[in-house]
Amino acid sequence: MKDIVEQLFNTKALVVTDGVPFLYTSGAVGPFYINTHYLYGNKKMAEDVLQFIDEFKEIPEFENQLTKKIMNQYYTNDIFHNIIDQLVSLIKEKINLDEVDMISGGERRDWFFSIPVAKLLSLPHVFIYKDHHISKHKLAGKNLLHICDLINSASSYTRDWKPIINKNNGIIKETVTVVDRNQGGKDILNSINIKLFSLISFSKDTFENAINCGRINKQQFEMIEQYLQNTNKFLIDFVDNNQAYIKQLKEQDDKSQKRVKLLLQKYYEII
Repeated sequence: MKDIVEQLFNTKALVVTDGVPFLYTSGAVGPFYINTHYLYGNKKMAEDVLQFIDEFKEIPEFENQLTKKIMNQYYTNDIFHNIIDQLVSLIKEKINLDEVDMISGGERRDWFFSIPVAKLLSLPHVFIYKDHHISKHKLAGKNLLHICDLINSASSYTRDWKPIINKNNGIIKETVTVVDRNQGGKDILNSINIKLFSLISFSKDTFENAINCGRINKQQFEMIEQYLQNTNKFLIDFVDNNQAYIKQLKEQDDKSQKRVKLLLQKYYEII
């Protein structure tokens, strides 16, 4: 686990605040932010891939071109190579591959990891798009192993991936993620009969490793510890103690205003 934590920090995939907590897209708040796809090598490399996807996903050759691009990175970037190899090893250890017919990944960030895993396991890769269409594969009666970058509350599975696979008469019983934020997603997946395996599940131990490696300081660790102990209390305390900051956010761009609105909705639901 120490090695993965190091790689998360080295690529800036994991960033811990040294001041005001992050306000997430969902309206929640927390002391760390994760962009798992930065494990592709670094932020610029990963964002170049996202830009490539956005620009070229409508062209007929897109899936082949993206696959070549990502596989080239696998063979030339040590960090990305190591992460993918760990994912493949986890899959071989935990999952009966005789019962897996295809690998799937969802637009966009899942593809960083699902494509090379499919290639290395010599299995067809199913591209699942946000508009709910899939690449040209017949899923009827096929067992799919879904690979994703990050699990939070598993809303993408309940809203998108499982319904799309089921609509196409496919079957999903297991999924593998690089990072499980350990915030209820595993229980939600269990409730829809999907078993989760993760390369790393965030816990107090994760950040004890980080402080031992000199990646975070004592103040940052204490904030993370409070957050992990009780995320609802962390949110309530944030709202109660940062009224001036929240007022500033309300006067900023649409994105900030939307996040504050969701934050306050969560706050009034909890108290």
